[in-house]
Amino acid sequence: MTTLSDIRRTICCPSGTCISPGDCYAEDRSRSQLVDIHHAARAVHALLVRNWRDYPRGDGPMSRSRNIGEEG
Repeated sequence: MTTLSDIRRTICCPSGTCISPGDCYAEDRSRSQLVDIHHAARAVHALLVRNWRDYPRGDGPMSRSRNIGEEG
């Protein structure tokens, strides 16, 4: 599951490496951080796609299967 904190961290540090580990820009909303919107958008897109692919698929009604001859 993607949380708001994950998205904030991805926007702040699109390379995946924190630029300010001691004082995170993503967690402190009073600080301003310049963001390259194109890099941030690509990083958020990659995060969402990765999390979508890792999402378990066995929880919906269309993922259930039945054997031939089974009542149901």
